[in-house]
Amino acid sequence: MAVGQLHEKLIDIEKLILANSGIDATKLLTPINSEQLCSHLNISMPTCIRWRKKGRIPFLKIGASIRYNLPEVINALENHKREK
Repeated sequence: MAVGQLHEKLIDIEKLILANSGIDATKLLTPINSEQLCSHLNISMPTCIRWRKKGRIPFLKIGASIRYNLPEVINALENHKREK
């Protein structure tokens, strides 16, 4: 089996898993900006910045832009809450 065919099969398998899990794949793959994160979590921008600087929430830096993967942020916050 060629690498391209294998890659296509893996994508098909991933789609089947996501379809049966009830997870919206677009939300997993679409990074959001700080304003969107603040709105979703109902926090202020200073709180977002503080959490980011303390390493409490994961983020991506793309050039000068900061982006967040919402499920990863929620998971990090839940883990932090359990640790306390």
